[in-house]
Amino acid sequence: MNEYGADASASVSLNGTKSYDAPAGEGYATPDIEGKFAFTLTGADGAPMPSGSDGQAKTVRNDAGNVDFGEVAYTMADAGKTYEYTIAEAATDDSPKGVSVDGGTRVVRVSVTDNGDGTISATATDGDGNSLGTGSKFSFTNAYRVTQTSATIQGTKSLEGRELRDGEFTFELLEDGRQVAMTSNDAEGRFSFDLTYDKPGEHEYVVREVVPGETRGVSFDTHEAVAHVSVSDNGAGALVANVTYPGGDVSFKNTYAAEGTSARIVAVKRLEGATLADGQFTFQLSDAETGTVLQSATNAADGSVTFALGYGAADAGKTFTYKVSERNDGQAGVTYDGSSYTVKVEVTDDGEGHLSAKASTDDYLVFTNRYDAGGSGENPGGSPDVETPPAKQLPQTSDPLAGPGLEASIAVAGIAAIVVAVLVRRRG
Repeated sequence: MNEYGADASASVSLNGTKSYDAPAGEGYATPDIEGKFAFTLTGADGAPMPSGSDGQAKTVRNDAGNVDFGEVAYTMADAGKTYEYTIAEAATDDSPKGVSVDGGTRVVRVSVTDNGDGTISATATDGDGNSLGTGSKFSFTNAYRVTQTSATIQGTKSLEGRELRDGEFTFELLEDGRQVAMTSNDAEGRFSFDLTYDKPGEHEYVVREVVPGETRGVSFDTHEAVAHVSVSDNGAGALVANVTYPGGDVSFKNTYAAEGTSARIVAVKRLEGATLADGQFTFQLSDAETGTVLQSATNAADGSVTFALGYGAADAGKTFTYKVSERNDGQAGVTYDGSSYTVKVEVTDDGEGHLSAKASTDDYLVFTNRYDAGGSGENPGGSPDVETPPAKQLPQTSDPLAGPGLEASIAVAGIAAIVVAVLVRRRG
């Protein structure tokens, strides 16, 4: 007696594809994934399994872009049933770093049908009921990605002439003429540019100092330094950056020197008993410590006596002490004033490129000579009477508001009332 459909059979090939999403572009060291990932087929509720299965599971590795579990055979006893299979991917001990595992689970359902003529057929659908036909039943995609890396370009800044200030100078980093970063120095003269990279490549940078419109007494180092950053893929999902300096260390040196300033010490000459003539008497400005005569000057017709002094950057922070006296040149009938006055000039640097000179004295610089005609009874004239101001403190002479080319001065109405003046002129 023949049994209906005893020889009936049908099979479904449970195979799929393996795709590899690798980044495009030069410089990537994309690792090989051939045979490096495991795929497990699991049958539910006693579903027939392909050859080589261990119970209701079978594990294979990817091969040339394919994942093949083999064929599953069905008989007439399976007719009217639907079997569900799940497929999942897992990493192995030799799976390369940087390559992701496709964590999704794929579902394949196989329905076995009695064709009514003693034969059966088996059809496969996905988890949503879509027909899978006779080709690939599932697909997995792995992706290789690299983590970003960082690099630091470092430099140093020095300033000769005064102390360097935190954040005082600015530096820029350029690549292909385009500014990519800016930074400033710290109080120790260090500066750096922190950069990040998300793909391999070679980067050539120019480092230069930004010269402001107002230099404030600073001469800038305008050379351009070079830094090179090589970014490579280590083939394990990480970028590595290496910084080199083809021209040597990045170092900039500026110099500071304040612009010079000048001062004028002005004294007053009086002559009693005669009319004072232009250039009649001679006066000396001496170093108070050594006695060395630094300048000589004669009086003007109005009685003013002027000494012009200049100071440079090397004088900053110093105080100069002078003696002002009249030279007795023995003119007939003249009794000379033997007074000697001390004047101090303090030179300061504001750190912004400007020097200032401040003078002080304990006395007014007034020299009074007397002319005696020898009892003739004739008075050829004389300097008008001058009322000496009561105070003896020289006013402040620096004018912080005076700009280049301007002078700050002390004046009393009428030259006869001028006692001492120091004028400061900022050059530049």
